[in-house]
Amino acid sequence: MFRNWGPGSDGSGEWDSGILVGSSGTWIVVFGDHRCVSDTALTALSRGGGRAVAIRWNGAELLKYAVDGEMKVTINIVATQYRTGSDPTLLDRHMGGLRFDIGGPDNADPVDPRESFTSALVVIGRITGQEINKEWLDEPHVGYIVPADPR
Repeated sequence: MFRNWGPGSDGSGEWDSGILVGSSGTWIVVFGDHRCVSDTALTALSRGGGRAVAIRWNGAELLKYAVDGEMKVTINIVATQYRTGSDPTLLDRHMGGLRFDIGGPDNADPVDPRESFTSALVVIGRITGQEINKEWLDEPHVGYIVPADPR
C-alpha cells in the first residue's frame, strides 16, 4: 500500500510524495506527510458533523483527531506527553495496553518507533470500530501523489 510512493514520502517536500485517504464507516482516515494532514486539512474534512483521524510521519509522528471542524487532539506518538487540541486527553481511553514513547529519562523500557506507529493504528481502529490491519490497508482506497514543493 505505501510501497513505491517515492522518496518524497520522507516529508521533505523536495520530491513528490503520497497520501492515502480511506474510510471506516462514517470516519475519514488519512495517512500522509505534514503537507497532507495539517490541522487545516483535517478540520475541513470533518466540518458539517464529520470525523477525521490521521497519522502524520516525518520528523514529528503525530496522531490527529478532528470532529465537526474542530481539532480535538494531536498526540506525538513517540513522546505522548506532547499534545495539543481542545481535548488533549480524549484518546487516552483508547490507548490502554499500547506502547508509544520511544525514550526519555523515565522510560526504562523504550519502544521502537515502528511499535509506536502500530499502536497508533490500533488506536484508530479502536475509535473507528474498524481494525486498521493489512487487509484494510490492502483494500482499495483513494491515493494521491502530492507534488514536490516548488523552490
